[in-house]
Amino acid sequence: MVYKTMAQSKKLPKHVTIGPFLVELICAPHDIMYEVSEAQGTFVIKPPYKIYLDKEMIERGGADAVNVVLHECMHVAYYQYQLKDKDEETIVNSFANFMTEILCRSELKDWLRENMKGANGKAEKISVRLRNSQKGGKTKRTNGKTKTNRRSNNRR
Repeated sequence: MVYKTMAQSKKLPKHVTIGPFLVELICAPHDIMYEVSEAQGTFVIKPPYKIYLDKEMIERGGADAVNVVLHECMHVAYYQYQLKDKDEETIVNSFANFMTEILCRSELKDWLRENMKGANGKAEKISVRLRNSQKGGKTKRTNGKTKTNRRSNNRR
């Protein structure tokens, strides 16, 4: 019996149109992605616009693939809406408009929907990248649980 991965059942589109931007989506070998940018994805900010993605991650599909694709698309939004030095409401409104375009109108919508489902047809848990928390510690969310490298203030 041959099993298909989620990525094989729904192919990542070759490009995504977001507002006036046509962004080419390019899957590159894992080794090259880490050698060149030490990342799972990279947005090229000059025309012609491109997003390079870790081919192995995209082929595995699922929530981690969705996360990296959306992450790189957010870089497009930041660039497209010129969000540097903008106030919170402008940033939030811009990202909401951008995500509406991605989820409802773009070439990515079917791929995203397919890859948000786990093997059982339900949403799967996601491992989120390491990021700085507001209190200065590093927080990593894995398998639905939050881990923090700073001590809890509630300890006695």
